[in-house]
Formats: sequence, C-alpha cells, structure tokens
Amino acid sequence: MSFITASLKAALQVAAQAPGAGSEFEPFFPGLIVLLPALGFLVNGVLALLAARRALAVRPGAARAHAGPGGHAGHGDHGHHSAPSAHAGGHGVEPRPFTHRWPSWIAPGAVGLAFVIAGVNFLRMAGVELHEPVIVRYWTWIAAGTLEVDAALQLDQLSLLMTLVVTGVGFLIHVYSVGYMREDAGYPRYFAYLNLFVFFMLVLVLGSSFATMFVGWEGVGLCSYLLIGFWFSDRAKSD
Repeated sequence: MSFITASLKAALQVAAQAPGAGSEFEPFFPGLIVLLPALGFLVNGVLALLAARRALAVRPGAARAHAGPGGHAGHGDHGHHSAPSAHAGGHGVEPRPFTHRWPSWIAPGAVGLAFVIAGVNFLRMAGVELHEPVIVRYWTWIAAGTLEVDAALQLDQLSLLMTLVVTGVGFLIHVYSVGYMREDAGYPRYFAYLNLFVFFMLVLVLGSSFATMFVGWEGVGLCSYLLIGFWFSDRAKSD
C-alpha cells in the first residue's frame, strides 16, 4: 500500500506541473504505459517456465524413481508439490515458491504503474487546448516504397480515456485474480497471459496507425484464446 500511495503522490506532483491553457501538451513517458505490461509478461513468463520445469522435476514418476524399500518414497521425495502441505509433526505450512509469489506483485504492479502514468498524461492534457492528436514516434516499423508505418502512439482525449479504462479496470482484475487464482498450479502462467492481454489492449487503443491497431486487435484475440483455454488439461473445462 505504501508503494501505491507513493506512486499516487508522485503522480499528483507531476500533474500539478501541467501546462496552462493554450500551452502545448508535453507527454509524460507515454511509452512506459505500453512497456510496463510487456515487461510484466516477460518476467512472469520466465517464472511460469521455471515453475513448469520444477513441476516436471517432481512429477509422480520422478518421485517413484526415488522410492525406498517397500515402494515408499525416500528422503528425496518431492511429491508434495501438488498442494501446500504441513511439515512433519504438523508444524507450519510449506511456503509457496518464489515463482508463485512474485507474480502477485509484478503483474498488478506493472498495470498499476501504467495506470498512474496514464493518469498523469490525462491530467496534463486536461489543462491544454488540444486541436489535433499528439503522435509520439519511436522507430520506423515498415518502409516499403511509398508505404511507411511508424511504431508510434497517438495521444488524444479519447485514447487516453480508453487507456485509463484498460489500465484501471485491468488493475482491479489483476488484484482480484491474486486471491482467486492463488492455489492454481499455473499461477505465474495466468498472470503472464493477463499482462500480455493488457499490453495488446493498450497497443489497440494507443496505436497511431491501422497497422499498429491491427497488431493490438489480433493480440487481444490471441490472449482471449489463451485465457479461455487456460485449464486445457481439464477435459470438462477444455470441452
């Protein structure tokens, strides 16, 4: 909570420096709005791969390979991975691995910071008489003859309002999912998908060209497929 409070205070201080009416709108790190969920996806994706590797290492077959005399697992048994279990004698509960702890902070934090930055830009734009969109260009994406498409973001009243909706509602969904998906074995994979979904939604609403918006549109479709089929190993859910 202190981290969120500090971020909001910093955002209000920056927003208070917004230019007055008639001045030009100066974007406040708009690229971070899109970049933060992408970074969250990459980090959570790595954590998901590490979690999957760990699950394979302690699968039932591996546990049987370490079984002692009489078919019982020896000291090398890791069969407790399927769910948190009590230690011998019932003292305490096994702590969750870092692959299932870090996403609880990384995924909502990335979207929450994106929301703060979007809010700063929205407040700064509110004090400016904007007659045309502000295009922030980063590099030339496609250059073929007379066709040239930049990797660029378009900032105007509508795109920033939609950005606040995507990041604000997305942040609440992430926070809710921390509790709802807590005991799921695919916890980091779920948050990787969710961060990627927000990233493509932001590309869709902030893209300055139809080509860029198309990437966001198709990415949203991909993430919808991944999230709808998240429990693909459960036959009833996959059907």
